[in-house]
Amino acid sequence: FGKILILSFCDGIGVVPWAANKVWPGRVTTFGWEILQHAIRVAKHRIPEYHHMGDLLQVSDSDIENILVMEEWCAIIFAGGFPCQDNSNLRDSSHKEGIHGPKSGLIFSIAALVQRFREVYCALQLRCPLHGLWENVVGTTEEDAQVVSQLIQSYSPFVIDAEEGSYARRPRLFWVDWTVQERPHEQWTFRGPFPHLQGWAELPLLPPWH
Repeated sequence: FGKILILSFCDGIGVVPWAANKVWPGRVTTFGWEILQHAIRVAKHRIPEYHHMGDLLQVSDSDIENILVMEEWCAIIFAGGFPCQDNSNLRDSSHKEGIHGPKSGLIFSIAALVQRFREVYCALQLRCPLHGLWENVVGTTEEDAQVVSQLIQSYSPFVIDAEEGSYARRPRLFWVDWTVQERPHEQWTFRGPFPHLQGWAELPLLPPWH
């Protein structure tokens, strides 16, 4: 197997690349975009082969090409938990701007950057598979979630709560562009959709979730 490239936007403390390194030890290279210095220090300390790239609004075309030709990648994964402040249910509804707010609206810039990567990928005639993994809070409205699905070329989101595997209750929406199923040694319980998500936060049709 070859190396896996993770492009992590609004990377925070690097949870996605950290988890990927647990699943595929020694096979993951990460380029992360983040501007909070304390989060960057945590990610650099905890994650092997982690390259901090700074502000995602300042990515050049040469940056994109250099990353894509760095190795012969066996897979490329786009990942991001774009800012949630404007989507959160903790915000007063009269001030809840959703993805059109100044924070959560960064999803449009992320989607544009992902599209630039896709275009260079095609120009270089690369053949490895591209995948995406995205996350935000369950306070995201149905309309906004549908826009996000279109922007990032993903299935409709589904809900997973961190309490499934930890002591923290953190229900979140996840968008992926691949079908999801449990492995033989796993026992998952789908805990949603939550009441206000009924009828739109749906699972991929195939294969079935458990």
